[in-house]
Amino acid sequence: MGAAKKAVIGLVLLALAGAAVVIIYPNLARDSRTGSAVEPRPEPPASSLPDGWPRRQAEPEPGSEQPEEPAPDLAPVFERRLGRLAEKSKRKPRPKTAEPHAKDEELDAALVVEDTRPPPLRVLQPVDRSYVMSPEIELRVRSEAGASVRAGKVELSELAGGLFTGRLQLVPGPNRLQFEARDSVGNQIGRSVLVTYVDPGRIQRSKDRFASLLQQLDEIRGLAGQIDKQIAELIERIQSTDDADLVNRLSRELRTIRSSRRALEGEIEQAIQGIDKLLAAH
Repeated sequence: MGAAKKAVIGLVLLALAGAAVVIIYPNLARDSRTGSAVEPRPEPPASSLPDGWPRRQAEPEPGSEQPEEPAPDLAPVFERRLGRLAEKSKRKPRPKTAEPHAKDEELDAALVVEDTRPPPLRVLQPVDRSYVMSPEIELRVRSEAGASVRAGKVELSELAGGLFTGRLQLVPGPNRLQFEARDSVGNQIGRSVLVTYVDPGRIQRSKDRFASLLQQLDEIRGLAGQIDKQIAELIERIQSTDDADLVNRLSRELRTIRSSRRALEGEIEQAIQGIDKLLAAH
């Protein structure tokens, strides 16, 4: 094929392309200005398509579309849910009953421990079966802190830690002093102490002998008091140890000291009898 022939064919193809642009472009420009859709090319019927050829789904006709269902309003559902949660979070107080149930009364009664134990009471001064030569004596009593302690009609004052003191007037001769201690719940305990007031004018002729016997009695009682402290310490040591050998040794020592204490009791009794004979002779 010659060069002239190729040039002619090229001019013909170029002219055909230009004619196609002239025909198609005005339609495209008109559709873009008016907004109207370009008519689709009719599709051949499905029966004329070969087997396996993809079929185009038929589009619904204008006006035949089903209206979309509106979205459900969930606000009332959430409000009800929040309301139920708020009700559950509230703590309802337990209703008060006018009268306690029988079971509650039985439980309270079982938990209450009644205090029936009396307070301790120890008369430190004067000593039982003692003799004085003054009508007024000083009282010293050990009891429970906060208790009420009396000696007859005299109310004793608490100094500190359950130590009570006071003063009492005596009459000539034997005086039976009644001590009483009462705790805060009404438990009480009593002690009795015998004190003899000896008028100095009564024993004027035997005053020295009386003073000697009285001093002897006081010394023996002082020694007995020291032994009583040793006995209490030994008992405490025995109770606080698990050493069998130590317990046996302390027990033997305790028996020896108690034997000495009983001997002192005999001496105290002899001194009291000597004083009583002297007073009886006047």
